[in-house]
Amino acid sequence: MVLPDWRTQVLAQRGANFNRPTGRKERNCMNERLYTVGELAMELDQKLHQITYLLDVKHVAAPVQWAGGKRLYDFAAIEKLRAAIIERDGRKGDR
Repeated sequence: MVLPDWRTQVLAQRGANFNRPTGRKERNCMNERLYTVGELAMELDQKLHQITYLLDVKHVAAPVQWAGGKRLYDFAAIEKLRAAIIERDGRKGDR
């Protein structure tokens, strides 16, 4: 954020430190795409309740972040879910 000159001068006079660390943990890749449960279902062409079941009951993948009450997953979760779906579909043929 770039502040106007007069504001910067006033804050500097009051002892503001613009280079202090924020204390927040930085993610490795800021451009990493995160997916909600609904987006995972659309990406994998599955019904929402099937993805929710795999995440909640089978614990296939853990969320990497939370946004309010929504769980956010990274691309690795898509691969884990895809493998779990293939395994589940393979067992369906055994009946």
